Amino acid sequence: MAFEWTEAMSTGVEALDNEHRTLIAWVNRLEEATAAGRAEGELLRVLAFLGTYAKQHFAHEEACFLSHQCPHSAANRTAHEAFVATFTRIKADCEARGVTEAKARELHAFRGDWLVSHILNVDTALKPCVK
Repeated sequence: MAFEWTEAMSTGVEALDNEHRTLIAWVNRLEEATAAGRAEGELLRVLAFLGTYAKQHFAHEEACFLSHQCPHSAANRTAHEAFVATFTRIKADCEARGVTEAKARELHAFRGDWLVSHILNVDTALKPCVK
């Protein structure tokens, strides 16, 4: 299932919303590769991009939460730390044991579900704080 950015995901900061769109597009790229039978070749590329991009995005987002004095800043940072730990485990498993279609599906489901849930339930808490 492809994930889609909607206006309900708006944080009030256009740059963050654009970063969320990019993250969702890359998660969907993995699903497309899996459906086309190219998951094994694509997974490591997607993992490399998402690992780097997510860390940059998280840093930017956390700075926005702090600069707008959003009371959900600590919860946002904690959620990011938990994500990075799980993502790192999945990536290490793929590097150690090889890439499989099942691992690609696991990553797509984890990444997409987490991302959409996080945006809707945590990131959107920034919107009322943006002046």
